[in-house]
Amino acid sequence: MNKTKNTAGVKINPEKIPNDVIKELAITFLEGARKFYSNSENVQRFKKWQEKRHKKQLNQN
Repeated sequence: MNKTKNTAGVKINPEKIPNDVIKELAITFLEGARKFYSNSENVQRFKKWQEKRHKKQLNQN
């Protein structure tokens, strides 16, 4: 069974998100980012992705 949902019509109004929810989301995101960047393999893959993206942008101009 395919559990993906079509969210194209979903509209989020950030002004209606309570501050405590925003803080909790920010803390969760920060923890994930710290964990990701603590792994040197992830950092190297990110740098390679950045370089590839930068070269692609240069070629499009």
